This record gives sequence, structure tokens and C-alpha cells, in this order.
Amino acid sequence: MMEPPRPVARYRVQGVDDPELIPRVFGQFARRGLVPAFALIRRSAGLIRIQIEAIDVDAYGARILAETLRAQFLIEEVTLDFETPG
Repeated sequence: MMEPPRPVARYRVQGVDDPELIPRVFGQFARRGLVPAFALIRRSAGLIRIQIEAIDVDAYGARILAETLRAQFLIEEVTLDFETPG
């Protein structure tokens, strides 16, 4: 049996190439009890780019998390795409 569609929040985070950036980003998910369903980290040209998918996050919670990430030291840009089933 197939699972019913679930809401998905897709984040793209870009920041300074610094070892502290990665735990700062993933720490915000952990504080909310979220384990990302998918994550991809790329490092180039003095930047770290992270793509993260979180499932079962409501739209409000997804926006709050994006704003919290934007306020973090070392993070330069955060974009959020949110999909709700149906």
C-alpha cells in the first residue's frame, strides 16, 4: 500500500565556508525534533550550499524555521519551497 502524500519543506541554504555552518543548520532542525528526509551538502568557491527536505512540517513551522536559519551567523541566504498534498 502506498503512503498518502505528506507536506514537504525544501530548504536551500548558502553560507560561508566554515566548519561551524553545518552544525548550526542541522541544529535548528534538531531543536524542533526534525530529522531531515534528505540532505545534500556542497562546498565550492568559498561557500557551503545545503539542500534539505523535511517531511510533515506545517507551513507556519517551515517559515519560522527558514527565518531562524536566516538569522544565524555564517548563513547568507535561505530559500524555502513548501508543498502540501492535494
